[in-house]
Amino acid sequence: MKKLFLLPLFILSVFVLVYSCSEEEEEMSSPPSVVQSQETIPDTTQYTLTVSAGEGGVVSTEGGTYDEGTEITITATPDDGYEFLGWEGSDSDSNTLTLALNSDTNIQALFQRNKSSLLIRKNTFNLPMNEIGLSAEELDQTLQIVSGPFHYASSNKNYMLFPGQAWWIAGNSDIGVQERTDENRVPSFTLIKENGLWKYNNSYQMPGFWGPRNFEKRNDVFFICDGNEIGDLSEGDRWEGDLFMGQVISDGNIIWTRVNNDSEMGYYHGLGVGDLNADGLLDVGVAPGKDNFIQLFYQNGNGSFKMDNTKIRVNSRNEGQTFDITPFTMQISDLNGDDYAEIITASYGGGDPNNDKNLNDIRIYQLNQEKSTYKLEFVSRIPSSIYNIGLGATSIKVLDINNDNKKDLIVAREGFSSGTVNSFEAWIAKSNFEYELSYTSPIYSQQDLLFREFLMFDVNNDNYDDIVLRPHAFGSLYRIVPNNFNILESGGVKLNHLIWLNNQDGTFSNYTNKELIAEDLITYNLFPYMENNKLHFMGIYSNNAEIGEVNATDIEVNLD
Repeated sequence: MKKLFLLPLFILSVFVLVYSCSEEEEEMSSPPSVVQSQETIPDTTQYTLTVSAGEGGVVSTEGGTYDEGTEITITATPDDGYEFLGWEGSDSDSNTLTLALNSDTNIQALFQRNKSSLLIRKNTFNLPMNEIGLSAEELDQTLQIVSGPFHYASSNKNYMLFPGQAWWIAGNSDIGVQERTDENRVPSFTLIKENGLWKYNNSYQMPGFWGPRNFEKRNDVFFICDGNEIGDLSEGDRWEGDLFMGQVISDGNIIWTRVNNDSEMGYYHGLGVGDLNADGLLDVGVAPGKDNFIQLFYQNGNGSFKMDNTKIRVNSRNEGQTFDITPFTMQISDLNGDDYAEIITASYGGGDPNNDKNLNDIRIYQLNQEKSTYKLEFVSRIPSSIYNIGLGATSIKVLDINNDNKKDLIVAREGFSSGTVNSFEAWIAKSNFEYELSYTSPIYSQQDLLFREFLMFDVNNDNYDDIVLRPHAFGSLYRIVPNNFNILESGGVKLNHLIWLNNQDGTFSNYTNKELIAEDLITYNLFPYMENNKLHFMGIYSNNAEIGEVNATDIEVNLD
């Protein structure tokens, strides 16, 4: 009985044990209940890089927006005439900068003008000699011309006009007028500046020149004289050339007009352009003309000209002088604002402090009230500092040099006695037709510096016009190796005494802030012009004229 009772109890225990294990296993095999949440991925941080270039260069990128830590490489490249200075926003002194962007960043590449004050570009090219019609001798003489070439601009391009010069004029005053024929006039050609370098542009058979002088440009029109010096004056030969007008068209080429006829040719060494009769057209005056008189050419509405000297008959004789002082250079300018231009002349003759009538002078002539004749309004005697030297005027400019709204006078002179010398002077306008000498330059000998012409530019951008001389020959203030008439051995050029800065009070001082020296530069002469508010000099030389090989130089001057 007891055994029967124990058996069911055993079976029940086993069942309970098995069931319990089964439940435990079931609980262990079932996954736990989990409440899942969305995981947040943080945004990538981005920063802005701004890159700019200061004056004088460019950068390889302007920047942008980048992920944090991005490495960016920037390269700064200077323009011609500039050098890389550094970075504003970085201590690096390399023009290539790599940075990892970890914040908004502004950075600027900084540039400065080259420490060298001169940017010099040189090139060699060949002129088409047969196309132009030049001989080797004529090319050499044309490139060596003292009064040229002449600069003009058209459609934002720069040109140089080289009017031909007859090779047989130079150094040969014994050539007679019978040898002066239209057939031996020398043709002209122009150069164009492209990518900083000069090269051949075009040529002109008409006009041809014997010995060009002067150049006056007004907008797209210019005038140029042939101041021909052929023949022996002591034998009664006349030195007679022509006056030409050039109309510059859009491609820089020129349409030419001969202003005078055969009977109106003259020894044209002075040229003035202005409106003489208030009709809105450009008229022209030249000196010395026929029989050493001033000649006036009035423009007609159709672009032609008519000579009319009835209102002015001025030469040395009818001014009461007893020897040959003639108006040698001249200008035409409206000095008093009445729309009728005055005539300004400067003479070239003797210098005698004991006789006022035998002194070089500057004269101003104004139309009378009836507009029938010109009357003498002003005479300025040659500065006393050069009385005994005898300097004759070679060029004259009329412009306001002290910004007082009055037109002043600047005159260049050369010596014809006591050796070859040069100087220039300034006369300040005080009141109507009254002028006062404000400055006389040093007197330079041919061992120092020779010049005949000058130009007026604002070379340092201070709103005052400065004087830039056109040098020639071999003076010590111009050539590195002076007084050596072989330009291959001249060593180069100096520019400091060619640039005369306006002191804003009627006086001038040559540039002294830096030495402006171009070494190993071969050029006959230098021709100043302005481009983008910078002073430039153009130089030229022929290494082999037989084949028309030309070496050109362009000098950009860096003034403080």
